[in-house]
Amino acid sequence: MTLHLLLSSDPATAQRAIQWLASGDALLLASDGVYLATHAMMGSPLPANCQCFIRQQDAATRGISVPEHIHAVDDARWVDLTLQSHNTLSWI
Repeated sequence: MTLHLLLSSDPATAQRAIQWLASGDALLLASDGVYLATHAMMGSPLPANCQCFIRQQDAATRGISVPEHIHAVDDARWVDLTLQSHNTLSWI
């Protein structure tokens, strides 16, 4: 599994990150990337067996409501995702 960290609120950057997702990968919205949680592209299906996560603290700080299809995670879960992944890609 590759963990894709989406740290930018730029929709073009998000689109590139989503295009790189492979089956079984995970996408984590953090920092300003949490603004994309409500963007239309995040409502589209991800590749097979991919999950989307959002850093709970960043969403709360920015007043973002977490959609049902995105899993809110704390820092401990973020560390777990990082340890489970073979690679990590940061999208800034």
